[in-house]
Amino acid sequence: MSITRTIELKDLLPAEIAELFCEMDAEQQAEFFANIQRLAAEWPGAGWCQQSHDIAKAVNPAAREVITKLAEHVLCHDELVLAVHQYRSDLKYPPAPDSVQRRLAMIDDLISRSSGDAA
Repeated sequence: MSITRTIELKDLLPAEIAELFCEMDAEQQAEFFANIQRLAAEWPGAGWCQQSHDIAKAVNPAAREVITKLAEHVLCHDELVLAVHQYRSDLKYPPAPDSVQRRLAMIDDLISRSSGDAA
C-alpha cells in the first residue's frame, strides 16, 4: 500500500522546515542555500537584498548565532583556500624562510579558526 500526500510549503511551519534541514547532510544544506539564491534571483525589485535586510531586522539571538557561525565558517574557509593557494604558488618561487614560517603560522591559525578550535 502506498499513500501519497501533497504538502504546500505554506502548510509547513518554520520549525518543521528547520527539522528537515537538520536531517540533511552538509552538501544538501549547502544546496538548500544555493536554491534560495536561485529562487531569489527572480524576485522583483531589491529581491534577496531586501529580504536579507528584513530577516536581519527580525532575527532573534538563536537565529543570529546560527547565521553568524555559518558566515564565520564560510569566510574562514575562503581565507584558508586563498592562503593555501598562495602558499602553493609561492612554492614555485620559494620565498625567504621567514616568510614561509609566517605563512605556515597564518595557515595553521585559519585551520584552527575554521574548525572551531580558536575562541
